[in-house]
Amino acid sequence: MLPPPAGRHHCGLFPIILTAPCVPAIGILHTGRKGTATQLLPAAIALMCQEYDVSAKDMFAAIGPGIGGCCYEVDDASAEPFMTQFPVDVGVYWPSRPGPLYLNLQQALVLQLCSAGVPSRRVWSADLCKACPPEWFYSYRRDGPQSGRMLNVVMMEANMPPAFH
Repeated sequence: MLPPPAGRHHCGLFPIILTAPCVPAIGILHTGRKGTATQLLPAAIALMCQEYDVSAKDMFAAIGPGIGGCCYEVDDASAEPFMTQFPVDVGVYWPSRPGPLYLNLQQALVLQLCSAGVPSRRVWSADLCKACPPEWFYSYRRDGPQSGRMLNVVMMEANMPPAFH
């Protein structure tokens, strides 16, 4: 894999949609390696639970595409927070060759959601790498500054089906 271009690397950011349809409330965030390492997602869940008086077990979560574990090599210093948070056998990190490690942020985010109390059956992950298929996604890491941009749109209908209440 080529080293990433200089500057900010947006390929590693994952869009995450949190919803508590019983309230109703929606939360949207983007998190990458640093935000995931510092537990941004569990903090967002706790904030939604506090602000909307809802339990994490009543929430749904969707994780959009970001750089996959297949393409995301990091050094030991970048992997260290994940090695502290997650056991080696849960698929968050593994050696790529002597030195660097592959890091699977999608898996880390799924595990953080479940640890924060969101039931696994209410967690959906796109499980798509933005760096691999050039015909599917823009990737700053792959294409540099000339890369296009992506957009997430979320809406909540006024009359939601009873299954979501």
